[in-house]
Amino acid sequence: MSALASTNFAQNPQTIFPYVVADIGGTNARWGLVTALEASGHYRIESIKTFENKTHPKFEDSLAAYIDYLAGVQVRHVCVALAGPVLGDRIEMTNINWSFSVREVEAAFSLQKLLIVNDFTALAYATSALVGEQLITIKPGQQKHAPRAILGPGTGLGMASLIPVGETWLPLSGEGGHTAFAPRGEEEIALCQYLQNKQGYLSKETFLSGAGLERIYAGLAAVRGQTIAPKSAAAISATAVSGEDALAVDTLNLFCAVMGSAAADLALTVGALGGVFLGGGILPRVREFLLQSPFVERFCDKAVMSHYVREIPVFLIVADEPALIGAAALLAEHS
Repeated sequence: MSALASTNFAQNPQTIFPYVVADIGGTNARWGLVTALEASGHYRIESIKTFENKTHPKFEDSLAAYIDYLAGVQVRHVCVALAGPVLGDRIEMTNINWSFSVREVEAAFSLQKLLIVNDFTALAYATSALVGEQLITIKPGQQKHAPRAILGPGTGLGMASLIPVGETWLPLSGEGGHTAFAPRGEEEIALCQYLQNKQGYLSKETFLSGAGLERIYAGLAAVRGQTIAPKSAAAISATAVSGEDALAVDTLNLFCAVMGSAAADLALTVGALGGVFLGGGILPRVREFLLQSPFVERFCDKAVMSHYVREIPVFLIVADEPALIGAAALLAEHS
């Protein structure tokens, strides 16, 4: 029985409907209202609304805006999946200047429960229910009832794992996106030297994020002695996919190659024989490019452990609102 298909996560989940869930990254806050657990075991999520974070100085402002949007719906339970570590009552978000106390927000909004989880914890929790058209196979393999690795680039680079415990699943969050980047080949080494001179420590997130695409694009131009105009991550991706900018093509290919190495690193670390699941805001938009990129070659190139990672399947999550699905199940379990 999958994590999302099981009603064991709440003794009586109907007692808390409706409740609010959110997926908050560095750029946007995506809110939804969970109104039912359907017979299929899936949560019905309605009234989905996205706010740009820059329009709200504080987390509390974003929550208040969504409650106003619901126009009279009584909100007593909220689960928020957000980018950053969750270490206690005081939440300090990564990639956005939001800081708040869970207990203070509960009191201010008269909430019975405010559950805060890492966004990739929620995404990890959702993977056990994703099937069919919600997943694209990037690399086939032998999927086992074993730990899963979940990672993906967006404003930052999120990572988590999902561990089977009997018939249920235990999500484990982490901050693996901030572990050190290891270059491969002369040009990546030259790119690292260029970026180290500009900013010092280079993490995987330095490369595998929206800002990372921009760094790679500018850095490749610099090490190649080219003069270019700056481009946004969205423009780099678009012109790479269309093939109209050769440097953008090289940038996105390097990005996908580094993604392959990072995914295999996480798979080896957690023993992810249950598969690797790719999410985040960037990869679904370039799915066809990813399939033709060096991702799989780099994923499988792990020296004496190459045989191990060759057996691991890799999937791209293309489901609508997977983090909201995970947040819905997590709140039901913890209520």
